[in-house]
Amino acid sequence: MNGDAFSSLALIQLPSPSRILNASCCPDKDLVLLISRIGGQDRMSLWKVQGQKKWDVNVGAEASESEHIVGIAWSPDGQSIAVAHDPPRITLHSIQDGREQSSFPVECDTRLTSLWWFKDERPQKKAIIPDIFKRNGVITGSSLYTLRTLPLLDHLAEESQSLTATDLFAFQGSATKAKPKKTVHDALVNWPTLAHDPTLTSIAASPQAKTPGAEIDDVDLDNLDSILAAADEAGRIYTLLDGCFPMGAASYASPAPFTTLFMHKDPLEPLLFLHPMIVLDSRPCTDVLPTTLDIRLLRERHVRDFARLSSAARELVHYMTRLTKDMRDVWYGGESHTGARLLGPKFLSEFEKKQQEFRQYQAAGMLDLTHLLVTGKCTESLLDFLASSEHTSDRALQRWDSAVTEALTKLRDTSERRIAPACQRLHLIMEEVLGWSQLPQYALFNLDRIEVQRCLDMIGRGLIVFNWFATAAREELMRFREFISWVRHETARARNPAATELPPPTHDLLEVNNFMEHSLAGSVIDGWFIGGAPSFPPFAIGMPAQSSLTSVLARARKAASDPNFVAIGLNIERLDHRKMERNVSVLVDDIAASCSKIFATGAGAASRSSVAVRGQQDAGEAQPTPALSGHMRSAFTKERVIRREEDQGGGQVQYLAMGLCAEDRSALCVVRQPYAAGSAAPPYNFDVAVLSCSTADGTAYELLEGDFFDDQDMLIVVRTPEAVYLASVGYHDLGYQTLAVHGATSRENLALEVMGRCEAGEMAAVEMPIKKSRRLVGCRSGAVSLAVNGRPNRRVACVLDGAGTKMECIDVEGDEEDEDEEGEEEAEGQREEEGSSSMMEGDET
Repeated sequence: MNGDAFSSLALIQLPSPSRILNASCCPDKDLVLLISRIGGQDRMSLWKVQGQKKWDVNVGAEASESEHIVGIAWSPDGQSIAVAHDPPRITLHSIQDGREQSSFPVECDTRLTSLWWFKDERPQKKAIIPDIFKRNGVITGSSLYTLRTLPLLDHLAEESQSLTATDLFAFQGSATKAKPKKTVHDALVNWPTLAHDPTLTSIAASPQAKTPGAEIDDVDLDNLDSILAAADEAGRIYTLLDGCFPMGAASYASPAPFTTLFMHKDPLEPLLFLHPMIVLDSRPCTDVLPTTLDIRLLRERHVRDFARLSSAARELVHYMTRLTKDMRDVWYGGESHTGARLLGPKFLSEFEKKQQEFRQYQAAGMLDLTHLLVTGKCTESLLDFLASSEHTSDRALQRWDSAVTEALTKLRDTSERRIAPACQRLHLIMEEVLGWSQLPQYALFNLDRIEVQRCLDMIGRGLIVFNWFATAAREELMRFREFISWVRHETARARNPAATELPPPTHDLLEVNNFMEHSLAGSVIDGWFIGGAPSFPPFAIGMPAQSSLTSVLARARKAASDPNFVAIGLNIERLDHRKMERNVSVLVDDIAASCSKIFATGAGAASRSSVAVRGQQDAGEAQPTPALSGHMRSAFTKERVIRREEDQGGGQVQYLAMGLCAEDRSALCVVRQPYAAGSAAPPYNFDVAVLSCSTADGTAYELLEGDFFDDQDMLIVVRTPEAVYLASVGYHDLGYQTLAVHGATSRENLALEVMGRCEAGEMAAVEMPIKKSRRLVGCRSGAVSLAVNGRPNRRVACVLDGAGTKMECIDVEGDEEDEDEEGEEEAEGQREEEGSSSMMEGDET
């Protein structure tokens, strides 16, 4: 073999034993992902194929030492890495630094086996009339279309994270970097949603997310309509739209795992093809014919429309929960600041301490303050407190005034201008969901009309409560200003008892007394943060029991025709609202839980619409195959699906490469068949080629690993007595022979059938058509692992030795450039020789 046909990019000495997966090579970048295990925890590291490490991060929960990575997949836009874990869950990581962007729990009782990410390759329909309004698929008149016409709500402030010494001084990409605290509401964790997009619900984007001076580029839509699919050992397939919106679990009749999964590229039939596998008599049996899984609802736009509604509702609920939490922190305080609500009781308790210094009986601070307000006379303890206490200094009063004024202003504005409009928008979305629950074409979404109506009632009640909250905060602020003005006036009198010229009082005695009675020891604002969720009927707050449009119009007509209908009564009983439950925190939690349940149920509609068709019966019913001399074992099994052009008949063709090894010989069996399920009737016909692993002089070599590289070649790793080589083998034109198999069969039986016919002389094995090869330096003994990338300008292969400590990166495309240059040099030399010979002939003449 020629040992220098390919050029080596790097020989990387890894710091710890690692493993490489088939999908480790990044499709559109010169990057390769490795997985190691340190301290009972899996770690991902991203390397350049030239040998430089970009980052490494620990993956999984720190307290769980049983979590492992079972598969990875690259996003179509090349910016994210999907990782499948055991115990079952799927995470998305940024390709820039490995940071975990999102996590999706998978509800299954078995382990995940594989992960795929399929890009949507359906041709985009060109509209006859250009979309000058840029609707982006939003239906005119829908709730999302209405939200786009509304003014933008204020953006959410970025939550600051406290930095430790480790965060400040650790090396970039260190695995010891602390993870940011998650402040997402529990109901939002499992809420099905598309990518974060606050503009979907007319929420202004955060200014920190905008890069100043950056040019506006076209939005990358590579992930749009893509399918992220994961499979478990029970044969269930978990799909996620755009890689983030979970669509539930689909399964077929036989609960068995499968080895591969491909997405059919027909624009009218988005099918999934899979090959079930069972273990029969301690040996695996994989169906040679695929099973089709047709997720029929993906053919229509209903799934994406529902996903957009779910995403918009989640953005609004997240907006409401964050703001409600911020309001509670402003009023009651947090870890880093004191709440405005505590300043009034603190003022009263400090005055009562002063009373105890003057009198030995029980203190009554409210009595002395009321006595001063009514009579204008101070007790001895109150006079001393107002004149000399640090809590009545100008600075303390100003700090009290500023804190309470800012808090009540924020409560008023947040309730009235941010959360109440968010409730209105959420109400619009849930009204559309209510319409979905009543239409038969949306029956697969399993939307409970009663549950949706209950959620709508809670949202409507929240709209009333938050507007009521804003009114209460406005009244509380007015009363507090009167109270603080009175305290300042009395403090000035206590400090200057002999002064004759003091500013006249500007406070309202009734408002001051009202504040001292209801808000000094415990504010009325507390009613919006304590107690249960509001459940009052409309008539309990003065609204008519029947508030439909028909009843309102009837009352308006009666009022216009009968003057006595609107006469003002003399004795009007005022409703007492103080005992009504109005806890906004509990209400928002209930809204979040109800909406999350509704959308989580509807998200599984796509999987419920799936129909599976088995390509053949169980592999265990396969016909017995002839016995072979020697113990054959499978070195590897790899598949590749190629789309044929229309002039070649269209459709898709599957190539199956099975490496078989014995003690003294190895062979590569390549099977070619049209990729369609159930279309062939027995006997099944396959195009088969058997490649013997031996040199021209008859020396056998061992086949270690292999994988399809592109539509023409595959790469294999072989071991000769002298060294280990990486070689390229063409598989497109091998002189395939047609093999007819009667009855159901499996891949394993098919390979044994082929090898048996070769030994019996019924089929001929051809010599391995090795095109080029390179001697590997880092893999001298043991098993090897291979990952390849055959895309143009990214044609590399990464070979990891059995110990997992050395990885050699090979440039498979560099040799072509070298050959082109050599070919050009040879052609130029021939032209020079021809030119010199013609000149000599001219001289002779």
